Amino acid sequence: MLDEVHNAFVQANARATEAAEAVREAAAREADARSREEELKAAKAELEQALNELKAQEDAYNHKTEDLKKRSEEGGVVQRNKAKNELAQHLGEDPLPLRKAKITQEAAVKKAERAAVAANEAAQQAADAGVKGEEAQAAAEAAVDEARARVAEAEDYV
Repeated sequence: MLDEVHNAFVQANARATEAAEAVREAAAREADARSREEELKAAKAELEQALNELKAQEDAYNHKTEDLKKRSEEGGVVQRNKAKNELAQHLGEDPLPLRKAKITQEAAVKKAERAAVAANEAAQQAADAGVKGEEAQAAAEAAVDEARARVAEAEDYV
């Protein structure tokens, strides 16, 4: 009878240890999920900044183009021809700041997508670990209850 009580206590202790480990693992995964969420927020902020820069570069390019088109249609012959020449040069040149802004924006989009995937995976793992921790804790509590029942049974026997 005492051996059964001792075994029940050993099992309860083992299950409690497993539950504590599962809870620690769940906490670690939750912390990882939170850090991934912060990375996602930073990536979204970077994406927003890149989009704003792209919009500003596009607006500047388009504004200059419209201004040159307008000047090429108004004013004296010399001014119109000069504006037409500038417009042709403007349209023929490679708009480096605009290209750079587009590349930066594309990179920020990819980074944000990767961060979103990582954050979702970390959140799912944290949720799974939390469920396992709760199950292990419930099993440990059941083992403790069983051990207490065995102790009560042993006391009644004595």
